[in-house]
Amino acid sequence: MADFTKIKPFNDLWLDCIKNNMISMLMCINDSFKNIIFQAEVTYHNKYINQKFNYDGEEKKFFIEGFFTPKVMFFIDFLDQLFEKKEYIFNEYNPIILHDFIKKALDNECCVFFKVDRFFYLDGREAGKYHMEHPVFIYGYDPSKQCFKTIEDCKIPGTMQYYNLPYSVIEASCKDFISKGESIEFEVVLYRQDNNFDLMSNKEVSLLNAKKMCNNLLAHGGVATEYNLLYETGLAGITSYAKNFIDLFSEIEEFGVFKTRVAQFQQFHARNVNLIKHLNKHGYINDPDSKDLCDQYEQIRSLWGDFKQKSYQLIARKKLNIRTSHIKNDLFFLSMIIYEIVKYEREALNTMLRVLP
Repeated sequence: MADFTKIKPFNDLWLDCIKNNMISMLMCINDSFKNIIFQAEVTYHNKYINQKFNYDGEEKKFFIEGFFTPKVMFFIDFLDQLFEKKEYIFNEYNPIILHDFIKKALDNECCVFFKVDRFFYLDGREAGKYHMEHPVFIYGYDPSKQCFKTIEDCKIPGTMQYYNLPYSVIEASCKDFISKGESIEFEVVLYRQDNNFDLMSNKEVSLLNAKKMCNNLLAHGGVATEYNLLYETGLAGITSYAKNFIDLFSEIEEFGVFKTRVAQFQQFHARNVNLIKHLNKHGYINDPDSKDLCDQYEQIRSLWGDFKQKSYQLIARKKLNIRTSHIKNDLFFLSMIIYEIVKYEREALNTMLRVLP
């Protein structure tokens, strides 16, 4: 079993708070689990602008908070097969019983996802500003500091960091839940030593899903659903985003989601470089083709880096209310970068399909 006191945040690729922390747990057990991301199916999701939304005001919220920015979707539901999970619900707050319960789970080499309201955090994006129920990942505790040890993305969106969560924050959050008639909920997670997931014997899955990635991204007319909302998938979705980029960017007021997703695109293509090297190592791609593909994906990652840098400059100017006659030209230039990325990515995907067995 792992010594979770030595756990490290997994930031190679942003998935979500739960999956990133589960991969951190796996890597603490065996570093080769970092390659588990090669086993995932992947595509792009771009939310349709013209559709029926779940509640009044949701569409406006999506515009203001940047939720119309596309995202990379990884399908790694098999992660759940590697863990044993037990859910617990308390309808009253007793600090001695609750804290002892969590500490006992941690002492037994488990980790805990505990529902907490980030509003009560001492610092971070939501602290004292917005109520946000969130499954905080607890991997240890420090009696001398009266806190639980957690890994959080509450300061920088999409970046997992160490965070000491005082017992007093848990208390304030739990009391607030109870006062509103909500229960205290958490999940104890234990790595299943009896699981039969072997990264070495599953290397062919990486090959299969590399092909699926290419076909998924190149396909036209793909539609996906998530939380009752419709998404256009693949490169077609990124192309649609490029067409609407100027209007969408101009509507954003809170840029946290936008920044997270732009960073995810760079991380995704860094992952593709490592995937190609992985396939080359196992003899699925020869050396010259591997080098060529890696160069192509490094170029795409660099283009997303240019997009990120220039968009962040525009965000800074927008926050300072600096008006410039060049703003529309800058936005048009950024949209052209997206079109260029689509062009180069389509070429890379076709190259990969051609060289894979």
